[in-house]
This record gives sequence, C-alpha cells and structure tokens, in this order.
Amino acid sequence: MSRLTRSGAALACSAVVAGAAVAASPAAFAAVPESLTLYDSGGHVVVTTTGQHLIMFVTAKRFSTDGTSDAGSPGAVTVELMTKDRSESHSWTFSVHGGSFTNHRVRTGKQAKPYGKIRLRTHPNTSFTKHTCGPGSYTQTATMTTKGTVAFKTHNKHWGRVAKRHIRMTHGTLVGEHGPDAEEACARQVPCQAGTSWSTYHNHVSLVGSTLTGPKRPRPKSTIEANRLVRLAAPDGAFRVDDAKTKAPLPKAINKHGHPALRIRTAAGSIATGKALLVSSTKRPYSQACKTGTERGREYDTSWKGAITIHESAFGKLRVRNAPFANYFSVTIH
Repeated sequence: MSRLTRSGAALACSAVVAGAAVAASPAAFAAVPESLTLYDSGGHVVVTTTGQHLIMFVTAKRFSTDGTSDAGSPGAVTVELMTKDRSESHSWTFSVHGGSFTNHRVRTGKQAKPYGKIRLRTHPNTSFTKHTCGPGSYTQTATMTTKGTVAFKTHNKHWGRVAKRHIRMTHGTLVGEHGPDAEEACARQVPCQAGTSWSTYHNHVSLVGSTLTGPKRPRPKSTIEANRLVRLAAPDGAFRVDDAKTKAPLPKAINKHGHPALRIRTAAGSIATGKALLVSSTKRPYSQACKTGTERGREYDTSWKGAITIHESAFGKLRVRNAPFANYFSVTIH
C-alpha cells in the first residue's frame, strides 16, 4: 500500500480539490499538454464581514479528457479559506466550462453563483523549467504572480463573506503535465518517515492520525486531522471540503485479547474530544522505497470502537463513531 494511504488516504477527497488552475500558453510547451495547474502556496490575508481574519487561496485547473491539447478544455476553480493558525480550512470547488480561463486569465462569471465571482490575470515571474520523467512524460514549471478581484460568500453566519476586493498573489506555481503517465511518472519520491499512522472513514467523514517524523526530527509529534466532503445544492457539480487538524497525545500500542491494537486519545483543551480503540483483525508486511532509504513495518486492518469528534467553528462537528473499518501502520527507516 502506498504512502498516500498511510499518511492521508483518509483525506482522499482533498485530492479532488488540490491545486486548481490557470493555463499558460500552449505555445510555451513543446508537446501537447494534458493539464495545466496553478498552485498558490502563499495565499492572501482577508478579513470577512464577521471579522474573521483568514488566509484565502484561489486556484484553478484545466485538463484534457481525450489526450489532446487542454486549450479550451473545461476545468475547476477552487476558493479555500483557512484560519491563520492553519487548524481549520474550508474549500469550495466549482466546475467551469472551456474558456473560463485562458492563457492569461481566470473568470468564473456566474458559474460560482451563489457563492461569488472571480476575475484574475496571471503574469509569469520566471521562464519554464522542463523536467523529464520518462518516455513521453514530462512537466514544465514556472512561478507566477496573480492579480485581480474576488468576491466570495461562505453562506455561514460565523465566517460571513469576503467583500469584493483587489488581490495580488505572488507565490503561484504553474505546472503543465504532459504524456499519458505524467502524473505517476513525475511524482517525486516521498521523504523517509518513521512512526505510526492510522485512518478511518464513516458517514462522509475521514479521520487520520500520525506520529510520522523524518530522520532529522527524531522526537515524534502526534496529530489528528478530520475531513468531510459536502456536495452543494448549487451550482451543478460544486462541492465543499471541510478540514480541521489538532495536536493529540501519542497513540499507544497494546495487546487486546491476543490481538495487536492501538489506543487513541485526544488532548484536553484541544478542538478534539473522545477516544477510540483499533483492534487488529489482519496484518501484513509493509515496505516502500523513500528518498533516502526504505520504510519497513506492518500494516494492520482493524475495527474502530469509540468516537472522536473535531469541533469546527464554521460548519459544525466532524465525528466518526464505531466505524466498520480502520487501519494503522507502524514503520521504521532502513
């Protein structure tokens, strides 16, 4: 099983949102691109109408569905709002038709109604750098500055809305992926980590916990993260992802009636409450190459008994109670 599953597959719905984007000129690439994505790593500080100080990210993506040029293809635009301590975030993703973003701009028009409107232009900061990943597969990357206006309504009484305002984001990265296997072939090898991670999913809510740490940070830190995907009534195809993360005590490996088990607790005073017990039904060896060696250990399929709740400020509780399935990994670096 891949690192994605071990370190956050329970948050797989976030992958749908990851990176939205602006297109660059197809002429800037030597081959037919399949997709172009602008990742905004810096964000923009905003104050909502209810006084919330948040970080806003606006990203977009366009992609070809038949292997031809992505120019003029449909895509998606995402608005993410995050607390300044990065413990809570909510992102809204909207499907957009071809031409909603061209080589130099992004315009949602009424496609994000009733949530808002986005008008952005992109300006390259650097030339494109090519990275070849295999036969017929490569990426090209450049940094971008994004300017324009954004008006957005969260439809939440606590977070309010972001009134129309001019923004300037200087930490954009434009990535073009080329070739049928580009996404897999061009994926970077994961850093080596050791420790324990666990995950579960039930009733549209994912929970994942981790004590994983690299060789230069031998002292583990434990976290619990919750994630929920919500389909929106309008516009068609739109969805919201709610996410919250908090510190937690280190999980404890125990033996329960002859079976390996993991006891999970939450920290007093944190946004999480409750506890859970993962009792193993099956186990298997785990091995995965990483950046500086190999991760080895065991993966355990388990039950999930108990309940853990993460309390968000905007859209309510994220809770998993008595889930039918969970799993956890215990790994070391070799």
